[in-house]
Amino acid sequence: MRVAYAFSPASISSFFSPHIVDNPLECGAIGGGFPLNVGVRVRVGVEDSSNGFSLVSRVNGRFFDSFIVGKVLELLGVVGANYHVEVDQFIDVPVGCGYGTSGASAIAVTMALCKALGFKKTFIEMARIAHLVDYYCGTGLGTVSGVCGGVGGVRIIVKPGGPGYAIVDRIFIPNDCYIVSVAFNPIDKRRFLRDRSFLSFIEVLGRRVLDEVLRDPSVEVFFKCCRDFALKSGFMTARLKYLLDVLDSAGFNLATQNMIGEAIHILVYKEDLDRVKDILKFHLSDDGIVVIAGVDDRGPRYLDGLMVS
Repeated sequence: MRVAYAFSPASISSFFSPHIVDNPLECGAIGGGFPLNVGVRVRVGVEDSSNGFSLVSRVNGRFFDSFIVGKVLELLGVVGANYHVEVDQFIDVPVGCGYGTSGASAIAVTMALCKALGFKKTFIEMARIAHLVDYYCGTGLGTVSGVCGGVGGVRIIVKPGGPGYAIVDRIFIPNDCYIVSVAFNPIDKRRFLRDRSFLSFIEVLGRRVLDEVLRDPSVEVFFKCCRDFALKSGFMTARLKYLLDVLDSAGFNLATQNMIGEAIHILVYKEDLDRVKDILKFHLSDDGIVVIAGVDDRGPRYLDGLMVS
């Protein structure tokens, strides 16, 4: 069996403004957020088969019929060929809570499959396939372009589109920062991405945020504008607002909601990490999944193997 391993960072979105046109590769979103040093790790195994095509798909060790994997295989032209394919995904963050796991899955699976199958494709070619997967599955618009920029700091997509079309900028942050996030419940993004009237409203709101951030590209302005976006968009729940108010009162106002999920993320300096963890522990009880991560500055990449904790 020919085996390949790949990793893609998860990518928290702090705000977005959709851009929908006829060409899927020109569709996308402007927006901003943070690529994380945790995400989706993938192992792909491929062997020739005399019995047509077959697929075994697992997520975190459990059999799972992933429509992301299915669409990648379809766009690569593998479905129906004489292959037995095994895809194992290990996802380090909550799914459906604004961590960009669908886009991360799409690019990591695409990369690993191409390597295992011996397909000769450049990174941009593979990233565009992943962008199309995210688009056709209705799970995201700008995630792949953002994460494939391989940038650290606050990632800002200033021109929408798929990889090679989008322009990704950034706001620098200190190297000793963490992104601490808390996730409660997933939100089905597909129903929002298919609501044209709602997307029109969000498009205007998100563009205002981008304009404000670019006028004063600082971390403080970024989080202030993103918090305003979360409140005006209607995505924020009472539970998230309460938790953000608690953090504000403790002096941690570099925080806002994940887009789109019932989750928040906080930019925390190293010396404040233990204090933030204590605040969350006191106020969360048994609710919420806490993820502590660094900011990734390398982007999707191949691995020599796969460590499973």
